[in-house]
Amino acid sequence: MIGSVAVGDRRLRRYLGLLAIFWRSTFATELEYRANFFARAAMSVFWTVWAALGVRVFFQFSDSIAGWEYGELIVVIGMFFSVNGLRQALFEPNLDRMTEYVRNTTLDFLLTKPVNTQFMVSFRHLGVYNLLDG
Repeated sequence: MIGSVAVGDRRLRRYLGLLAIFWRSTFATELEYRANFFARAAMSVFWTVWAALGVRVFFQFSDSIAGWEYGELIVVIGMFFSVNGLRQALFEPNLDRMTEYVRNTTLDFLLTKPVNTQFMVSFRHLGVYNLLDG
């Protein structure tokens, strides 16, 4: 039992290390075009603030609408942006590349790696600027 825990711990560290390598590489790639990176990050923050201001318009002359107060609605909008930002950061970049892997036969190359292919295909890229939504 102790040996299997050590093996599982090593495997977890290995995959966390791979995740760190993948995401550092993605971050470095995104920073190659710094103006684009900062513009996309600014747009991400802009849309979050814009949603909060849009809700504020409805509450300008009222304390509650249909039983919802302003603070409660801001929490719901914040949760939406957080979950959506994580989805866009973690899953969308990898799903977008899935058809590219098949079309360019890169998936065959990934299958030969000594790592779980599903892990590699699912978490290889990260939408760095979408993390600001979370």
